[in-house]
Amino acid sequence: MTSPPPPPPTPLPQQYALLVFYPGDWMFVCPTELAALSDRRGGRAARDTRTPSSAPHPSVRPSVRPSVRPSVRPSVRPSVRPAHPRNSHRAAHPAPSAPRRPRRAVPPALPLRRRAQEFADLDCAVVGVSVDSAHSHLAWASTPRNRGGLGGCTFPLLGDTTRQMARAYGVLAADGPDAADAGPGPDPSTEAGRCLRGTFLLDPAGKLRHASVTDFAVGRSVDECLRLVKAFRFSDANGVVCPANWKPGGKALVADPEGAQSYFAEL
Repeated sequence: MTSPPPPPPTPLPQQYALLVFYPGDWMFVCPTELAALSDRRGGRAARDTRTPSSAPHPSVRPSVRPSVRPSVRPSVRPSVRPAHPRNSHRAAHPAPSAPRRPRRAVPPALPLRRRAQEFADLDCAVVGVSVDSAHSHLAWASTPRNRGGLGGCTFPLLGDTTRQMARAYGVLAADGPDAADAGPGPDPSTEAGRCLRGTFLLDPAGKLRHASVTDFAVGRSVDECLRLVKAFRFSDANGVVCPANWKPGGKALVADPEGAQSYFAEL
């Protein structure tokens, strides 16, 4: 009796993926990068865990009037003219006044956390990778932003504790002849054993389309990451190539000596 054929392989999702390697949690530049990516990723954004001030905003007036009346009456009586006999019924039966809506104390406005969902609209997954553990990721993502955390994150964070991914993508600091000096864990004084700021864009077929690596001191641009995703999606969908500084709505080139002349003629 022959065994049944194996099931067909599961096709890759028709989605781009942006791998973002960063040095580590609880650092200085990293929360600014991942918070910016989280805001632009959209989706199921976590709530902002910052506690607003208990004092009301200066623009909000108190809704309760003071219950203490002044004990001293004015000594000068106001000069009120007597009502005309024809209007005496109006004074006896005043018109009912509309009920006043109570004012609610509004706390100070918190920074916006749900911005445009650019990456989600482009069907691009964002994944953050560092050598920290999953427990560190959870604590860091749950910490408010005004305390150095993420205040919630809209994309997954991978804990590359074995450093296999960092070595495979070539972003592990002190990887090579000096890797033995890094020790078993990351060294905060020398950054040895941590990831450089690597950015890798994969297409739905799993092919690497973009790679860039930045040192620890300077954070990456989220707008540039979005521009690259849009450019590669436009190039793949239309069979054209994008010139320098291309943005959505700009002109593209045909990868042909004759077809490209129409673009070069306008330079």
